[in-house]
Amino acid sequence: MRIGSFKGFTVDAVKSLFRNKTISIATIVNIVVTLTIYGIFLILMNVIVTNVNDVESRLELKVYLKDYITVEQQEKIRDAIKSVEGIEDVYYESKAEALNNFKTQLKEYAWMVEGYDETNNPLPSAYVVKINSPENSFKIEEALKGYEGIDGIGSDKVLVREVSKISTFIKIAWAVLSCILILVSLFLIMNTIKLTIYSRRKEIYIMKFVGATDWFIRWPFVIEGIILGIIGGLLSIGIVYYAYISVYKVLIDKNLFSYLVSPGIILGQLFLHFLSIGILVGVVGSIVSLRKFLKV
Repeated sequence: MRIGSFKGFTVDAVKSLFRNKTISIATIVNIVVTLTIYGIFLILMNVIVTNVNDVESRLELKVYLKDYITVEQQEKIRDAIKSVEGIEDVYYESKAEALNNFKTQLKEYAWMVEGYDETNNPLPSAYVVKINSPENSFKIEEALKGYEGIDGIGSDKVLVREVSKISTFIKIAWAVLSCILILVSLFLIMNTIKLTIYSRRKEIYIMKFVGATDWFIRWPFVIEGIILGIIGGLLSIGIVYYAYISVYKVLIDKNLFSYLVSPGIILGQLFLHFLSIGILVGVVGSIVSLRKFLKV
């Protein structure tokens, strides 16, 4: 399409928007409402996934070693752990370090273990394994079967399983929800655009009879749909982002901001999702809605 033609189609689209103010406003309202709902779920998904990933990033298991383990056995166990894919870090924790770490975890209740020292320390030495995925916990346990010198393997199996289930469920639910909201948005916008096209059906029929091509007729409506999608997308971004910032500030005051996603990240995602969806439904809605009137 030539630049001159594009300018002409754009001018026609803008004129149409002003001629049909009521329908244009209704279309924009539909886009804003749908995208605002979509944006709320987008933010919730981001917050949940971020926190699930944070839990996953802090997952670890301990391979407890027997007191009489040999250096050779210890090295074999370490090598076996490192051979498993997805291991973030492996480090050795001595009996003394285990006791000190335990006291640190107890905080004000550390007095409960004051009677323990190097001579009567009941805690075993261990390899502490940082894992980047819940599934790796089971891989490590499988890889260490049959190795001598291991006193046991401690891992939050229940937590690992639950985190894995939550992570999978969120991804599936988000994919399904996104499809539903986009289809609903497309349906609403198509119905609204149909009203615009219906009000101009005589103009379309005349253009068709005098020899105008289908795309010559389509372009003003497509551009009109794009403009409506962009306006609706920008308004939705403003509403959702302002609401998120308000909640974010309240939670900062309550020292709960660590559970939220940075406003900058949210703003970037809102622009990417809202403008893409707004333009997409505007274009598809215009093309599909116009198809019936081009069959002359």
